[in-house]
Amino acid sequence: MRRSLLAAAALALLISTASAGDFRAADIAKLPQDKVAVIKANCAKEWGDNFRLREYCEDLKYEALQNLISRGSIGPKGERL
Repeated sequence: MRRSLLAAAALALLISTASAGDFRAADIAKLPQDKVAVIKANCAKEWGDNFRLREYCEDLKYEALQNLISRGSIGPKGERL
């Protein structure tokens, strides 16, 4: 419990000092949908009904996924290269 409170406090601090990618539906649609489903499930599991932190969590992970695709680490359909 204490660990999750500390994690929530740390993430809240990050939210106040940095901005996630603010992905729109069109941006998310371009990502591999199997990976998007995993991201949504993981953030929902971690943050439950705290939708603000879930959205932030998802945006960070979408941005990371897009970066992996952009630099060629994985293909645009999520396949390993």
